[in-house]
Amino acid sequence: MIVNKISKTKYDFEEKHEKEQKTLLKIVNENKTLVQKIRLNWTENKLKKTVKIYATPIKGIFCEYGIYGTSLKFADGKKKVFIPNKNFSLIENFWKSETGKFVKWYDYSKIQPQNYH
Repeated sequence: MIVNKISKTKYDFEEKHEKEQKTLLKIVNENKTLVQKIRLNWTENKLKKTVKIYATPIKGIFCEYGIYGTSLKFADGKKKVFIPNKNFSLIENFWKSETGKFVKWYDYSKIQPQNYH
């Protein structure tokens, strides 16, 4: 069982669901690829930071949900989010595909800073 400390909401997932999520995390962690490093430099605050962008090509079953309210500011205006559910696996040869090349060479510094999590 997972408990959200802020709202004190209890999420009681089936053991099978928790196992699927652990499988997803394992796939992501073992197969992530560094696609870009962004060096941020704020001269007025004398602050320097490096943001590393990783990607992992996975497939599986995802649940699509509509979002609203303050959550929209984190969704880049798309009004929906996909939550991982089950049947995850690595997409083999993804990085050789046109989509893979796009993901690998995209300039992520163009994404608004509030979307970095």
